Amino acid sequence: MKGDEAVGWYNATYTLLSVLTFIPMAYSTALFPVMSRLHISSEEMLRFTYARSMKYMLILGLPVGVGTTLLDDRIIAQIFGADFSSSVLALRILVWAVVLQFAGGIFTQLFDSTNRQRTTTLLIGITVLNNLVFDLILTPVYGIYGTAAATAGNAALFLALGYILSYKFGHGLSPKILLGTVLRVMSASTAMAFFVIYFESLSMYMLIPVGALIYFTVICLVRGFDKEDLELLRQIIRRDGTGQASTG
Repeated sequence: MKGDEAVGWYNATYTLLSVLTFIPMAYSTALFPVMSRLHISSEEMLRFTYARSMKYMLILGLPVGVGTTLLDDRIIAQIFGADFSSSVLALRILVWAVVLQFAGGIFTQLFDSTNRQRTTTLLIGITVLNNLVFDLILTPVYGIYGTAAATAGNAALFLALGYILSYKFGHGLSPKILLGTVLRVMSASTAMAFFVIYFESLSMYMLIPVGALIYFTVICLVRGFDKEDLELLRQIIRRDGTGQASTG
């Protein structure tokens, strides 16, 4: 709708962010067999695993959004060059779609592992239609920024519907626990953001690893992880002799 040049700007941003989606995809792939077995053996442990997994995705996703928002112009310039400066705002919008997908992917695994594949299909169908409609409305007017906004809004819709349906099926997350996680993540993200802003003159290759170190240090200090988290992560990543995840 907006020509090859706009497609190139948008594709640069989308290609860059597609690398980040590997994180939730890899985690979800490892999580699915664990949740499937827990659906049969222990609904209580299934709810526990689902809630903790949502926490991990928030812990991993939000700093990605904050860090990319603060460094978006430097990231685009470093990787694609000055000719792609029009991609900066699209990256700033699209990265939050990825952050929402971090958490939204957990709902897909929850529904699939509890034999509610039709729910997953319905969710995907609704969001695909929604995305198409808003692309057709926003792209002609706002170009790649409208397309990015439609994608981010679609990810938010998927997350909201997944949250509502999880409550309907008896797997709702406690708002109090969810708020506690969000506050901890925001505290750590704020500390990271202060570092990146204050030392913005440093190389991006210095800012990113040190910022990540500060973030995870603060997360540990505010008790973002506990012993149960560590045990669950060991169960998910451990493999037995058949190559399947062990449930401990």
